[in-house]
Amino acid sequence: MKMNNQWKKKIFDGLRYLYAAVIVVFCIFPFSWMLSTSFKSQKDIFTSPPRFITSDMTLNNYVNAIEKNNLLLYTKNSLIITIATVILTILIATLAAFAIGYLKLRGTRILTSLLVSLQMLPVVIAIIPLYIICGKMGILNTYKALVLSYLGSSVPIAVILLTGFFVDVPADLGEAAMIDGCNIWQCFCRVILPVSIPGIISGAIYTFIRIWQEFIIALSFTTNKSMYTLTIGLRAYEGYNQTDWGGLMATAVVISIPAIILFVLVQKQFVDSLSGSVKG
Repeated sequence: MKMNNQWKKKIFDGLRYLYAAVIVVFCIFPFSWMLSTSFKSQKDIFTSPPRFITSDMTLNNYVNAIEKNNLLLYTKNSLIITIATVILTILIATLAAFAIGYLKLRGTRILTSLLVSLQMLPVVIAIIPLYIICGKMGILNTYKALVLSYLGSSVPIAVILLTGFFVDVPADLGEAAMIDGCNIWQCFCRVILPVSIPGIISGAIYTFIRIWQEFIIALSFTTNKSMYTLTIGLRAYEGYNQTDWGGLMATAVVISIPAIILFVLVQKQFVDSLSGSVKG
């Protein structure tokens, strides 16, 4: 009986590892193929049967993307917009989540339920009102239009995410600080905020990845090529007769790398923080 249980456990573990391996391959293979294609010539891309590595791998796709398709300009625009959005989102969301999750002010349950309910609505329905507002403000085709529009969608999600961390902060910490003479702002900055850093980091990472890869709002609010982001720049490789798949894949790799690097550097803290938020 004991042997049977051991074999069952081994079989279960084997199936679990096999399932995990399939998921890893399923996630890694598309990026690996995209990376490989970005180094291929146009002729090798359409070679049949397809080959993962060819004899004449080249950097021409990246060179052409920089020289002919404004890759560096689009990268700069994406960085400015994304970093500005992340900073403002975290500043606003941290204060809001502190009030909702830690101070538990009146009406916070209703507000939280409203924020969660609004996430079920697609972003598309807000584009026309946002476009009209930005047009009347005279900020279309500017960083301001994109940053303000992104704040409208990123702040509610960040508030929901960060609220879970502030709920888990022991009330005794704040009460001890207040007894020692701290006011509410000093209590927040010196006691509560340092404890919530893991949650803030996870919120910043999530916001960065989401905004860095956003397409619909950027497409709707920018008509000037000098304001294009990387995701909009992908359209430059689509022609009437053919598509420059090498340049397209090269730009897609550039879009993917920052998010991958950022996640790899802080993945343990990000996963632990996210699981802590869900638990809270």
